[in-house]
Amino acid sequence: MLYLSVHDLVWLNARICGEEQPFNYELLEEAVAAQYGYGDSTDVLGQGSDFVVALAHGRPFASGNLRTALVALCVYLQGNGYTVRAPGDPARADVGRMLLDIGDGRADGSAIVEALAGETGEIPWRHAPTVTGSNQIVMNRASVVQTIEREAALLSELAPDDGPIPGRVFVRALHRD
Repeated sequence: MLYLSVHDLVWLNARICGEEQPFNYELLEEAVAAQYGYGDSTDVLGQGSDFVVALAHGRPFASGNLRTALVALCVYLQGNGYTVRAPGDPARADVGRMLLDIGDGRADGSAIVEALAGETGEIPWRHAPTVTGSNQIVMNRASVVQTIEREAALLSELAPDDGPIPGRVFVRALHRD
């Protein structure tokens, strides 16, 4: 499977927010780990559900967590062989509310994954040559830019509810030393 790394998420969040945001490294690592499953680790939708919750509810960044969760989930689904339903598709009408509910701890990620995940096609990692082994950590940055452009209206709608988190301590480094 294809996974997003800590560095991918920091870059993605900076792209969405317009500048790098301070973050809580442990919560960010937890979000990355949520993409993985025990054993076979091939439950794309279940692992995607855990991933979006870890980002939207865990809120590892000082700002932009809901928007980062949306784009990261879309990129994760696309990287693992799913299309993402287009904005305007009735199946995803409540995605913004779903993200707010996940962020507030009122919902898990299953409904948003179901709303966003479209058809499956050829799964890119099944036949691609691997350099890092069977589990690649790869994020196609062009896919992120396209996703941000495609989701611009929803990202703008979420922005007012996706600002700084009072009382949370953040740093601008990948490691605590």
